[in-house]
Amino acid sequence: MPLIAAPRRKKMAFSKEGGGMAIKTFEVYYDRLKKMRSNVYLDGEKISRTDERLRAGINVIKETYDRTNDPTYEDIWLPCLISPERK
Repeated sequence: MPLIAAPRRKKMAFSKEGGGMAIKTFEVYYDRLKKMRSNVYLDGEKISRTDERLRAGINVIKETYDRTNDPTYEDIWLPCLISPERK
């Protein structure tokens, strides 16, 4: 099952003030995932973190990154970043 096609975005999303963790693009996430050691087991078999059988879950993560980087959905995720003191 191939990954869901989406337009590439060079822009990074946001980062919290004070050096919090930045949300990056799916491509950055997937590249890091490929570099991680294989320590996932499925039915007793050691598999890669990018194994095709994990593709559905990886696609959900991809959609999350895509939505976070899409200004159309800003009204959903932006309030999560604003603390009550800053409202």
